[in-house]
Amino acid sequence: MGGKHLLIGGALLGLLVVAPCLAQEETPPAVSWTELMASIESALEGWPPRIEEYEARKEPLTKSEREELLAVFRSVQPTLKQLREGQEEASAAELADLEAVADLVRRIEVLLQKSQAFAAPEESRDAPQVETMITNFAFYGSLRARGFTDFEGEATFDDSTSRLGIRGQLDLGKDYQFFGRLEMGTNIVGEVTNLIIGGDPGTKEGDENVAVPLRLAFLGFEGPIGRGSFGKQWAVYYDVAVFTDQAPFFGGSASGAYAAGTDGGISGTGRADQALQYRFAQGLFKIGLQAQLRDLTVNNQSFADTWGASVNYQFKEGVTLGAAYNEVRDGVLEPEPEQPKAGDRAAILGVRWQNDRNYYAVTYADFRNHEKDDMDRFFSGTGWEIFADHMVTERLGVGGTWNYQVPDSDHPGNYKVDFLSVGLAYELAKKWKFFLIYKFDNSQKSDGTPLGEDTLGVAVFYNFSLGFSLF
Repeated sequence: MGGKHLLIGGALLGLLVVAPCLAQEETPPAVSWTELMASIESALEGWPPRIEEYEARKEPLTKSEREELLAVFRSVQPTLKQLREGQEEASAAELADLEAVADLVRRIEVLLQKSQAFAAPEESRDAPQVETMITNFAFYGSLRARGFTDFEGEATFDDSTSRLGIRGQLDLGKDYQFFGRLEMGTNIVGEVTNLIIGGDPGTKEGDENVAVPLRLAFLGFEGPIGRGSFGKQWAVYYDVAVFTDQAPFFGGSASGAYAAGTDGGISGTGRADQALQYRFAQGLFKIGLQAQLRDLTVNNQSFADTWGASVNYQFKEGVTLGAAYNEVRDGVLEPEPEQPKAGDRAAILGVRWQNDRNYYAVTYADFRNHEKDDMDRFFSGTGWEIFADHMVTERLGVGGTWNYQVPDSDHPGNYKVDFLSVGLAYELAKKWKFFLIYKFDNSQKSDGTPLGEDTLGVAVFYNFSLGFSLF
C-alpha cells in the first residue's frame, strides 16, 4: 500500500510541476497591431483589382472563383476580429487602415452573397444592402422621407415605405446554415391622400393606420440541395416582377405583384403571408416554388391554399429572362378585405439587361380575378411595365418607368392604369440618395374621369446596416 501511495504522490507532484508549464504554453504570445495588419494585408494582397473586376462583370462568380474568394474571406476573419477588439487603443491612422481593410472584406462578402448557390429573392436596387456573413447578424434600415404635390392643390408627406429590420444566419458547417429575417415598416407621418404614389402600399391591407406594421418575417434552412423557408417573405412571383419594380415611387402598379391595392400578401404575389418556399440554383439557372398554408375561407385546402413557381435564366451578356405563375385555390366569390378572390390567377414574363451604368427591363402580366378597379370590383386583364435607368456620372442617374394595366373588354367601364414617370437620382454619399420625379398620369376611373393627376415627387433615402455577433 505504501508503494502505491508513493506512486500516487509522485504523480501528483509531477502534475503540480508540469501544469504551470502547460498553462504557460497554452497562453498565446501577444501580437501587436502592426503584426496583425501586416498579416491581413498579406492575405488580401492582389485582391483589390480582382474584386473590381468581379463587381464590374455583372454576372455570377464561377464555382472555382467563389471557392477561392470564400477561402480568403474565411482566412481573414480571425485577424479582423482581433483588430476590431483592439481598435479602442488604435490611433486615427491605424483606424483608417482598418476601415479600408474592412471595406474590402465587406465587398468580398457582398460578392459571395450575390453568387451563393441558392440566392434569396431579389429586391429593388434601392433596398439597403445587408451583410451578415462577417458578424452573423445585422440591424439594417432604409429611412425614406417623401413629399408629393399635384396642380390641383393636393399635397402629402409620408414615410410609409421606410423599413427597419434584423437579419442573420448561423453557419453549421461548409454547406449548411439557418437564416432568418424580421422587417418592420414605419408609417408615422403619413397623411391620407388621393395621390396615387405607387403599386406597393408599404403596409398590408388593414395596417394603413398602424405606426409600425410588419413587412417580412421568416426563418429558413439552406443545405446542399436547396434553400427552404417559411413565413411572410417576397414571393416567387416577385422574382420576375422585381425586374421593373425598381422606381423609388410611381411604379410597380401594373405587374400584379401588389394585387388589388395590397402588399400582395393574400394572393401570394408580393410579400406573401404564411408562405413555404423552396429555391434551387444551378449555374445561371434558378427556380422557386411556393405554397401558402393558411385558414382564411370556407374553401381552405388541406395543403397549398395558393401555389406559385418561378424560373430565371441569366445570360453572361447581362440579360436575364424570367417567368412566374401564381394561383389561388381557397378563394371565395364575395371575399372580405382579408380574403382571396375565387379564380385568382396571375402569370408574368420578364426580360432585363444591365451593366455597370445601365438597367433596362420589361414585364408583361396576364391575370384573372386578381386586381380591383376604382369601384372595388375584381377584374381580369393585362399589364405592362417598362423601367429604364442610366448612370450619367458615378452619382447622377436619369430614368423612368411606364405602367399600363387594363381590364379585359368584357369588364364594364373605362378603368385603366396608364402613367409615365421620369426623374433624377443623386447619390450624395454612400448611404444618402435624393430623388426628383415627375409623373404624367393618363389613368382613368370606370366613368372615364381622371383616376390620378400629374404629380411631382421629391424624396431622400438613408440606408444603413450595422453588423453584430452573438457568438
